[in-house]
Amino acid sequence: MITSEIKQNVRMLLERYPETRDCDLKLTARYWAKFDTCSDYISQLYNGHLTHFESIRRMRQRLQEQNEDLRGVRYKTRKHKLEKEVREQIKTDF
Repeated sequence: MITSEIKQNVRMLLERYPETRDCDLKLTARYWAKFDTCSDYISQLYNGHLTHFESIRRMRQRLQEQNEDLRGVRYKTRKHKLEKEVREQIKTDF
């Protein structure tokens, strides 16, 4: 699938279903159900007919970095925690 198509689809899901902003599993399940319609997910996943989970996750991450309104409740918590860990690591390295 084309990246611009994935981006458009992920954006729509993030806007329409706020619960998908903090849960990649919910986002992926909704994505597959809406855009990769199939009756047998396991065989479709195995055969590579579903949009790859990482493509969906990466696009969510990119969209949330660029658009505050698409961020979930846990976005700031995750970012703050990572920033704090990096600062501590820099302090210990120098």
